[in-house]
Amino acid sequence: MDVFIVIALVGIALLLAELLLPTGGVLAGLGALALVAGGVVALTIDSDSALAGYAGPALITLGILSIVTSYFIGRKVLAAHLEQRVRTGQEELIGALAEARTSLDPEGQVWIEGALWHARLTGEGASLRPGDRVRVESVDGLTLVVLPEPEDHAALVLAQHAHGAAHHDQGEDHQDNENDQCDFHQPAPSSAGASDGASGLT
Repeated sequence: MDVFIVIALVGIALLLAELLLPTGGVLAGLGALALVAGGVVALTIDSDSALAGYAGPALITLGILSIVTSYFIGRKVLAAHLEQRVRTGQEELIGALAEARTSLDPEGQVWIEGALWHARLTGEGASLRPGDRVRVESVDGLTLVVLPEPEDHAALVLAQHAHGAAHHDQGEDHQDNENDQCDFHQPAPSSAGASDGASGLT
């Protein structure tokens, strides 16, 4: 087998390896250079094969096209990696669930991923109790901005309504007891007054 054929096969193998194992164009560039080198060898060596005269220009042309293609594709891939925003450890917490360890009214502490964080609950007048679940909405420095988890928030609202209704019922019962006590302590009409009234009628 001629040497230029071996070099060309190595170049093709490197190009295929780039498709399977993306290396940012490194293997593709080496493969393209191998094709060009194979073409040059085919034109310069003394060979009795007529294939060398045709394969040389074809391999050089294919190698140059591969180099140009690898250059533009590599630039796009590199630009995509550079433009991709690298998420920090704090940003990875966005969307995660956390558990309130203190009352959030609206600030407190939450437990998330094995660490205790300072958190701020969004929403006017919102408050949560220890043990309630929240979801991280954003990160403000070292403070997590959280929202009540829908299920826990609904349960909290129901509990607040139930507590308010119970307090209202207690107030009404207390008022009824006061009225009963007032009726009990109201002085009864004296017997003398009743007698005088009876005498006046006779």
